[in-house]
Amino acid sequence: MAGAADAYVRLLDVARTGTEAGIEDSSGPDADLDASLTRLFARVPALPVPAWQNLVTARAGWRHPAWFTLLRCWRELETHHVDLDAGYEPADWPAAYVAWALDQTFATLAERDFPLARAEATDLGRIWKLTGGGPVVRAPAHVLLGWLAGRTPAPAPPLPDPPIWPLPPAPGWGRADAA
Repeated sequence: MAGAADAYVRLLDVARTGTEAGIEDSSGPDADLDASLTRLFARVPALPVPAWQNLVTARAGWRHPAWFTLLRCWRELETHHVDLDAGYEPADWPAAYVAWALDQTFATLAERDFPLARAEATDLGRIWKLTGGGPVVRAPAHVLLGWLAGRTPAPAPPLPDPPIWPLPPAPGWGRADAA
């Protein structure tokens, strides 16, 4: 988590300065989560409003506006809170987070022709249409997201295995290595 927080600090510094030169990754095996979060929380209010629109590059190579960094941080926090195995489960995820994460994930899966015709969040009354073929999945929203995030089994097998999560945002803002 400390490394992720430091990565988000680096992205906000890139958004502020417009350059990656001189920006170092301060995380390591002994990174201090409190210190990393303190750095992150100091950067957020200090970033000028126009800089939130600047594109930054994730380590995986995909680009996004600086404001999306905060959503990535939220996703990381919720996902790894479950991973701690301390009694926090996908059912505990806030509804707003689940709805946002499902919108992002299903939009990306639709662009990649993921073999799922439709997904329905039975508790939200939401439907995502993905492809013309494949199975239909119906489940509570947190169950769908838990499956897509690789944190819980598929809600109604047989379903295709989702790709490694999280996925780049859709529609996407490009890749750093694309010409």
